[in-house]
Amino acid sequence: MKKLLFFALLMLLSAQIFGQEFAFGVIKNDKGEILAGATVTEKGTNNSTLTNTDGTFKLKMTSSKEIVVSMAGYEKTTVKVNPDGSVPDIILEKAMPRVAFGVKAGAEYCITEFESDIEDNYSYFSRTTSFDVDFKNTVGFNAGLYMDLNFGRTFSFELGLQLYKKTLEADSIKLQCYDLNIPIAVCKWRMGKRKHYFMTWGPSLDVLFFESENEADLMDDMTKTQIGVSLYYSTGYEFKSGFGFRLNARGGVSSEDILHYSFGGALTYRF
Repeated sequence: MKKLLFFALLMLLSAQIFGQEFAFGVIKNDKGEILAGATVTEKGTNNSTLTNTDGTFKLKMTSSKEIVVSMAGYEKTTVKVNPDGSVPDIILEKAMPRVAFGVKAGAEYCITEFESDIEDNYSYFSRTTSFDVDFKNTVGFNAGLYMDLNFGRTFSFELGLQLYKKTLEADSIKLQCYDLNIPIAVCKWRMGKRKHYFMTWGPSLDVLFFESENEADLMDDMTKTQIGVSLYYSTGYEFKSGFGFRLNARGGVSSEDILHYSFGGALTYRF
């Protein structure tokens, strides 16, 4: 009789342990709609799964008694698991827009082309000569600030202000160019399970300042300050710590028909 009672208790305990091995439940939003593709993670671990098309999930647990539920566009929620492994219906609420700020600094490879007219004065006549100036390709530096408006979805917007500095050389002309680049509305597309990968692109406004380094004056039709437009593209990776890196490309034209291209990279820190 004692042996029978012992085996019965053992079977009951085994069933309870087996019931605790998995956590299962349903995830919905605040409107009662099921959420497919939500991430369910055992708290304190990397053990996770996704909800099915009917909003249900089943996660094999290891040691924790809590799960963390997250989904783009919704607030992250932590829920306790019942002794039998069941979880009450989880309701995720819409996430409020988040604003993040960051800084970046890096280097770029620059290509600049300029077409100009020069007037040669002689004793009896004058002649106008047209020529193309291809400034030597140089390495410039950039630094900037950016603001990331993340609405919790795959897409967010990034607004920034960045300063590029580069040296231009052609024949006897040597100039320092400071390019203040202002992205107007850059769209960011985040990728990956935790959305660390991203791509940004969009139009930018350029304010260029030219400063001569030698005795040569600026060309007749080249002013010290010019306004231009450019297209900006960047892709990169952001780590959890806030650090990241970018690879970018940019091309544009100024009000004096100076074409400028650049590509390079930058290190970033996101607050």
